Amino acid sequence: MTSTSPEAQPTGPAARAVPTPEAVQAALITLVRAWSPGTLLPGDPLPALGEHDGADEEFDAYDGCCCAGTDDDGEPLGCNCAAGCSCAACSYFDYQRHARCSAGAVSIGTHCTAETAFQVVTYRMQHGLLAVEREQGAACPHPGEALCHCTPTTVVHESGLRPHTYGTRSACSIEHAQHIIRGEQARHRPGSEWQYYIERYQHIPHDNDLPDPLPQLRHLIGSASNSVAFLTRLTTRHTNAPDLELAMRQLRRTLAQTAWEASHPLDLPGNEDDFEPPSGPVQEEPPEPEGPFGHDAAG
Repeated sequence: MTSTSPEAQPTGPAARAVPTPEAVQAALITLVRAWSPGTLLPGDPLPALGEHDGADEEFDAYDGCCCAGTDDDGEPLGCNCAAGCSCAACSYFDYQRHARCSAGAVSIGTHCTAETAFQVVTYRMQHGLLAVEREQGAACPHPGEALCHCTPTTVVHESGLRPHTYGTRSACSIEHAQHIIRGEQARHRPGSEWQYYIERYQHIPHDNDLPDPLPQLRHLIGSASNSVAFLTRLTTRHTNAPDLELAMRQLRRTLAQTAWEASHPLDLPGNEDDFEPPSGPVQEEPPEPEGPFGHDAAG
């Protein structure tokens, strides 16, 4: 029979009480106040805005895009969604195209819209260049030659042939990826230097498609990782202590903001305002596939 006397009971540290949500909230506020005093917390007064800060204006992802040119007074005409447009809305739509297979052609009704699983990478081999600081003892290897990329502070060496990527196309299957390659080869002249390979590809959701606070956490954690890498480089260079402390303060500020954002619950679908394209040119969706490249035919 197992003894129940006090001497037979396992010994160890006493169980710690789980902090209440209120205690956790208070600790987070203390951390943010100490490490990131510029972060606004609930109840903080909003900073005073100037007359041109646009406090009453709604965000427009097309704002600031000048691809439509300017008027006679030099004022931008906005976005016309032409090729090469880089406004926030067009960049989002361009990013979303990689989420679906690009085999076939929309114009003939054979465009596949299955989810992406692979991508075709178009590349060709070209000579690479490597810059070395002159203060490291480097000397120009091609004096007097017409083609020289060296500068007064750097020396540029050829680093050999390396693959240079020129574009990618998404595909839902190996068969569709091979179809894309055949189509690309048909567009280029025989003997072209263009080459192709297929690789697996997982489409990562855009920030617009994620619930809060995931977009904020994605950027903050990336910033913290960059800060650690920067600090690592500083320590190996025997940087002065004030510079190291400045970099540490930046890291602490990012970590405090990360902890604060992570304390917020996920704003799951149905609770958040779904992303809607801002007012601007109409974005037409491709027609539903009816040809041999439909989802059922993807295999």
